[in-house]
Amino acid sequence: MLSVKRLTTFGIAIAALITPIAGADALPPVRAGILQCQGGQNVGYVVGSVTSLECVFKSEGRRPEPYIATVRRYGLDLGVTAQTQLAWAVNAPDSRVGRGDLAGSYGGVGAKGAAAAVDPALRASWWADASGIPPGNGVGLFGGTDRSPDPTLPGALCLRALWEDTDASTQPLRDGVAATTVKAPRPSLPLWIVHGASDGLLPTAFTSEPYVAWLRSNGGHPLYWKVPYAQHFDAFLAIPGFGEQHVPLLPYGYAALDRLWAHIYAGAPWPAIVPTPSPTPRGALPLARFRLDLPPAWTQAPR
Repeated sequence: MLSVKRLTTFGIAIAALITPIAGADALPPVRAGILQCQGGQNVGYVVGSVTSLECVFKSEGRRPEPYIATVRRYGLDLGVTAQTQLAWAVNAPDSRVGRGDLAGSYGGVGAKGAAAAVDPALRASWWADASGIPPGNGVGLFGGTDRSPDPTLPGALCLRALWEDTDASTQPLRDGVAATTVKAPRPSLPLWIVHGASDGLLPTAFTSEPYVAWLRSNGGHPLYWKVPYAQHFDAFLAIPGFGEQHVPLLPYGYAALDRLWAHIYAGAPWPAIVPTPSPTPRGALPLARFRLDLPPAWTQAPR
């Protein structure tokens, strides 16, 4: 008699079904098979609902293995019928996945990245913060039998495997990335990149610096300010002890925009080089303009 294993999912973490079974020190995962699921007749996903999907795990050289996926509080108003099918790639340390190994529970992220129950407030925040792209911001990918110290690592490896895969079923992913990849702008386009040197959220080494280098390698001539003592959140400068050590970034963005406006609408020449300002933090004193070391505004010479 063929037994049926169960998968339980909470929230939108049904995407976790693609998670490989791997440890933190495991080798890169390999494609172990495909998990295909479909909804029953006249079944719908609604907020707070509980519904089931009929699933089959297919792997080369073995009989198909049935699963039942129970979805709780999916959080989306999506109709699902017997004609609606979903499929996920299943990646593992090797191609040998034991019968029932996909069984388990998948859910939202709690303390220290561990799986946890999801309340309505957290589900509501997904639409603003998570952008439907796990893992991160309250949405995790977890393996049903994974025991690694980092519970998010298998999901990250799985997403990476989808990108590195050469199977035709995942080609639309690579096609979509290629279609939306930023193309180099024309070399004559005036560009001014302003970034805080102390940005801890988007460090310059991984964002603006390689972007500027890429522009220049394609014939562009962007102006680049990596402003000392400026960071990501100007709103945090009101926090005691924080504003004393940093300068606001917004004034430098305004200075660049003013010069761009003058170039487009007032005939100002576009500068080839503009030295990066050398601001100084205000310390315990009120912020004064001279501490920002802003360049003078461009003015048209008398005719």
